[in-house]
Amino acid sequence: MSASPASFSVQNSPQSLMLTAATSLAIGNYSFVLNGTSGSLSGSTTVNVGVGALANFQIDQPLFSEVITRFGSGIASLHVV
Repeated sequence: MSASPASFSVQNSPQSLMLTAATSLAIGNYSFVLNGTSGSLSGSTTVNVGVGALANFQIDQPLFSEVITRFGSGIASLHVV
């Protein structure tokens, strides 16, 4: 697991930290420590992260590329792209 950015300065706005895991990372619970300093003060906290299996999904192409239906006295044709 890696973090980006590896370090940053806290500003007067929200900060984002992106965690990236290799696809070979085992399913389970992991923890990492955030450390901070400000002048002579320092602190740390532990953050726990759970890693689960990747979602399994599939996108199927429609069986028909054109749908024709009747609206009142007219006929409408819809092409699926």
